[in-house]
Amino acid sequence: IDGNAFYNCYSLQKITIPDSVSTIMNTVFGECYSLQEITIPNGITEISYGAFGYCSNLTSITIPSSVTSINDFAFRHCTKLTSIDIPDTVQSIGKNIFYGCSELVNVKLSSNISTISEGAFQGCTKLKTITIPNNVTSIDAWAFRDCTSLETMDIPDSVTLLGQQAFENCTSLESVKLS
Repeated sequence: IDGNAFYNCYSLQKITIPDSVSTIMNTVFGECYSLQEITIPNGITEISYGAFGYCSNLTSITIPSSVTSINDFAFRHCTKLTSIDIPDTVQSIGKNIFYGCSELVNVKLSSNISTISEGAFQGCTKLKTITIPNNVTSIDAWAFRDCTSLETMDIPDSVTLLGQQAFENCTSLESVKLS
């Protein structure tokens, strides 16, 4: 589906993508404020830049095991998204992927990612805990900035880079374990 195909379709509430689609291009559903539900078929390999950005009524999304990369800002400001399960087939997640997802509480990350990208969870104010996979070597700048409900963080010994202000303004952070 080509970039911006449904951009600013304010009344769009539900979409089912056919199995023949392999890529969701840049901002294809961006600012579809009423979108609540989406079914992504197995066969999609990439979720592109800002694909679902500002879909502020999107409550859940299932990412199929065919997806290998999720690019920058893919779910930015999906303010009603409460949980996400990123399958182990995903090898990279982009910058600011969940930026401003203020209701996000439950996150399961792929065990095959190596980087928590810049601003990945910035502003996820209800996120209390997250498990960093053992393959992660880098937690980039601002990755968890403004996660004001984050209480604990276990950072595996595989992490060799902890970016600037990665945990800035995590005002509820009580315990950090550096392995």
